[in-house]
Amino acid sequence: MHAVFRLFPWDVDGDPDAIARLLDVGVERVSLAASYHGARVATPRHPAHRVVELPTSAIHAEVPFGGAPPLPRGIGRYEQVRDRLEEAGIVVDVWLVVNHLDGAARDVPRIRSAFGDELGHAPCLAQNGTLAFDRTVLSALLPLARGHQVLLEALGWQGLGHGSLHDKLDGAEFTEPARQALAYCVCGRCRDIAGASDRDVAALRSFIDGERSAATEHAIERLRAGRAVSLAVVRDQALALAAAAGVGGVLLDDADAGEGAADVLVDCWGDPRRGVEHLRSSRARHPGARLIAHVEVLTADPSRLSDHWTALAEAGASGFHVYHAGLASDRRLAAARAALEG
Repeated sequence: MHAVFRLFPWDVDGDPDAIARLLDVGVERVSLAASYHGARVATPRHPAHRVVELPTSAIHAEVPFGGAPPLPRGIGRYEQVRDRLEEAGIVVDVWLVVNHLDGAARDVPRIRSAFGDELGHAPCLAQNGTLAFDRTVLSALLPLARGHQVLLEALGWQGLGHGSLHDKLDGAEFTEPARQALAYCVCGRCRDIAGASDRDVAALRSFIDGERSAATEHAIERLRAGRAVSLAVVRDQALALAAAAGVGGVLLDDADAGEGAADVLVDCWGDPRRGVEHLRSSRARHPGARLIAHVEVLTADPSRLSDHWTALAEAGASGFHVYHAGLASDRRLAAARAALEG
């Protein structure tokens, strides 16, 4: 089964044995991060460190910009690591995190919730400033693909979670619908696109606080439709820039992919039954696409990976994106190889 392993540049940079270890566990293709959000990440085998802190979103490549870079320069040396990997016979795709912005690019407008809360990591896709930011970043980074595939992570609307802050949300017991609705932007531009009124915003607030009525459902649907319009504009721009850069294909998350997508990344983390259900629902939305199962080896039971991934393949997965060749322990990487070979 075709598999691509995620990888950070700092997993390899400064480690003379990193590539040999990747080859030993059967890695033939990687998706290498050229931009990434803030995080604290493990490096369990690196000779110089065990944890890397990424305080903000950053660009980890040395691409030129006409003016100041739209994001800070990161610690990774993308081009040098890519060249080393390719010299060893490993194919390198490009991994770009686009619209998940931690502690940087503060001039890019952020989501404003129905309560006026700003989601600091989540740009408002309806704003021209976001489109301009995306255009600048993608125009510079897409050529790194050199004909290979590009994974555009976080191209679309971002939710309440997956920020880099130390979240203190669980005790509030927000329902999952409430968490999603708290990430619905109601800035003036989003309201204009959706045709949403003050009454719709008030209904959204009531929905978040647990009320379910015809008014709250109507407000959710109206705003959801507006979000789809803004996402389509962002996606069309990204795909046009990718085509102009001559990339070998674009991989989008299921939530961000539009009609006619060739490759769709489907979240298959966690319970195998959940992954199978996601694949089936994604097939209904994208009947002609290749479905790539996004799987992880960081918390999954290594002894059950083979059964899990076999079930996903039988449910329609054409391949796997494995998270993550740098973060996982030796034991977990060995289990991933056995699962793919089995």
